[in-house]
Amino acid sequence: MEQNGILVMNVGSTSCKIKYFTLPDLHERIGMKFERLGGAAPAECTVICGGKKEKRTDGKIRTYKDAIDYFLGSIDRERVVAVGFKTVLSTLIAGVGELTEEVVQDMRALGAVCPAHNLPYADAVEQCREALPKSRMIGSFETGFHQTIELHRRIYGLPYDWLVRYGIQKNGFHGASHEYAARFAQSKGCARAICCHLGGSSSVCAVLNGKSFDISFGFSPQSGVMQLYRAGDTDCAIIPWLRRCGLTEEEINEGFAKKGGMRGISGVEGDLRDILADGSERAELAVKAYAHSVVRYIGAFYAELQGLDCITFSGGIGENSAKIRGMICSQISHFGVSLDEERNLRAEQVISSDSSPVRVFILPADEESIVAEKVARFIGA
Repeated sequence: MEQNGILVMNVGSTSCKIKYFTLPDLHERIGMKFERLGGAAPAECTVICGGKKEKRTDGKIRTYKDAIDYFLGSIDRERVVAVGFKTVLSTLIAGVGELTEEVVQDMRALGAVCPAHNLPYADAVEQCREALPKSRMIGSFETGFHQTIELHRRIYGLPYDWLVRYGIQKNGFHGASHEYAARFAQSKGCARAICCHLGGSSSVCAVLNGKSFDISFGFSPQSGVMQLYRAGDTDCAIIPWLRRCGLTEEEINEGFAKKGGMRGISGVEGDLRDILADGSERAELAVKAYAHSVVRYIGAFYAELQGLDCITFSGGIGENSAKIRGMICSQISHFGVSLDEERNLRAEQVISSDSSPVRVFILPADEESIVAEKVARFIGA
C-alpha cells in the first residue's frame, strides 16, 4: 500500500517542479520538472523516479494547470495529506502557514508586485484544492529565510511612514533555494557565502553563518539582478518620463515585467539557450549586461561580508551555463576566485581550482525538500 505523503509545488516564472514525498521519512518517490511553460511550443517534461530520469513529450502540456493535471495522474491522490507551495509574497505570512481563502486573496491583491509568481501560485492553490479537497494547502513563503536581514539593510531611503503603513521594505525571495545553499555552505565550513540563484528569475544572496545577511531582490522580484524578461534594478524616474513620452501604464508595466531583461535587450524569444544560440550583437549585449548585474551584487556583498569563503551557483542558468559562470568568475578573480576551466565545462560540483582561496560550487538546489521539511513540521507529521 502506498504511504501517505506531501505534494510540493514549485512554480517558477517559466518552469514548474512537482514532487511527492512520503511520510514520515520524506523520501522523494516521484518528481517532474516542466520547462518552457507558457510558450508557443509544448513544455519539456523530465520525470525523476527511482533515481532515473526520463524525458517525456506531451503536446497537451503548455500551462501550469496542464502540468498539475499530468502529475496527479501518476500518484494516488487520496494519500496526499498536504500540498506544500513554495509561495512568494503575502502581507499575512512571512514564513509557513495555512493557505486559507483570505491568504490566497491577499496573494492575488499583491499580483501587481509579483505578477509572474503570485497569480500562478494562487491559481495553483485553487486547482489543487479542487483536485485534492481532503488535503491541507500550506504555503512556505520565500520571504521567511530573509527575516534575519537587519532593518538598516532592508529599509529604503523613503519616508519612514511608508514602512510602517504600507510595508515598503526589502522583502527578499528565492528563500528555499538560498536556504538550501546556505546549509550546504555551512556543511563545507564556509561562514561567508554568496549564493547565486540564476535562472529565468535570478538573485544573489549574502549569507553569514548560515543566515541571510542581504539579498539582491527588493520589495518585489522585479528588482535586483537582471532577469530573463524582467528589468531588474532601474531608475524610478524612468516611469514618469515614459508617461510623458506617451506610453500607457500597461505598456510600461509590460516593458518592465514581460518584455524587458535579456529578452528585451536581445529581441530573442525563449530562454538563455536561445539567446546564446542567436549570436547577434544584441544577444551578446544582453548576456554581458546580465553577467554584469550579477557581478555588481557579488562585489557589494563581498564588501558587506568583509570577505568570502565560497560562491554557489544554482538555478537553470547557474547549473547549466558554463559560459555565464566563467564570465562572472573571471571578473571577480581579485576576490580570490580561481576557476578550473575543465571542471567548469564538465559542471562538476567543485569548479574552483585546488589553489583557489574562495571555493566555487555548482549546487542543484533541492528547494522542494526544504518546503517538504517545513510543511511536515508545520502539520506535525
